[in-house]
Amino acid sequence: MALRERGHRVVSTDRATSELARAREAVGTEALLCVDHAQPLQFRRGAFALVVASLSLHYLTWQDTVAAFAEVHRVLQLGGAFLFRVNTTDDIEFGALDGVEVEPGLRRVTLMGYSETKRFFDEAAVREAASRFEIESLRHTTIDRYAKPKPVWACFARAVESRPV
Repeated sequence: MALRERGHRVVSTDRATSELARAREAVGTEALLCVDHAQPLQFRRGAFALVVASLSLHYLTWQDTVAAFAEVHRVLQLGGAFLFRVNTTDDIEFGALDGVEVEPGLRRVTLMGYSETKRFFDEAAVREAASRFEIESLRHTTIDRYAKPKPVWACFARAVESRPV
């Protein structure tokens, strides 16, 4: 909402149409797109000055996580900002110790009656996933978005010339 109020064009993406409907009700974004974040984004290179991913990039295998971060880098302008939050390995209230580990850091958990895979990041994993970016701020913090406090990694990074990964 704050971005739109400042005159910015906002494009919202999600894999769930129900979440897109909630976004339309809450902020009335201009473009709502249902996308699989494990697939290439349908935007041109350098299309955006800012990408925000709040608790949305942790449902993927490691290979798809790295690809998703690469896609964000591709669609950002050089110097563009990437703000993201992801789960932490100490997120015990929301599945970090639950379920079955599918691959390192990725667990199949059952929460609120449905099963899904969720990735839990340590600092090294965040830095590796964001290796194409220059990280300006990375901090372990707690948000109060849910009924219980939720620890997250919050990162502010900038798109820089492609680096070998």
